[in-house]
Amino acid sequence: MTGHGPFASYLNRFNLKRDPSCPCDNTTPETSLHCLLSCPMFGVARHEVGEKTGISLVENQLPEFVSRDDLRTHLEELCNRIIQSVRRRNKDCNTPIHST
Repeated sequence: MTGHGPFASYLNRFNLKRDPSCPCDNTTPETSLHCLLSCPMFGVARHEVGEKTGISLVENQLPEFVSRDDLRTHLEELCNRIIQSVRRRNKDCNTPIHST
């Protein structure tokens, strides 16, 4: 979870996206951790991971998900799903914003 990637907060740092907010509420910054752990837009996917693994995907459980191969696979699948979704949503943000 480096924070790098197609997330609005990261793109905003480089003037590639005007608004760093997540579309889930337009006030919370769209970060990798927000999308992974608390964004309601990915709530069903998080729930599915919990159902498959028997462990809720919450911040204090991340070390468990990373250290165990059987859990890491589910975490990687969810991360890829999130990145694909966020990338599609923010795909038009490859041109710098210029102030006039």
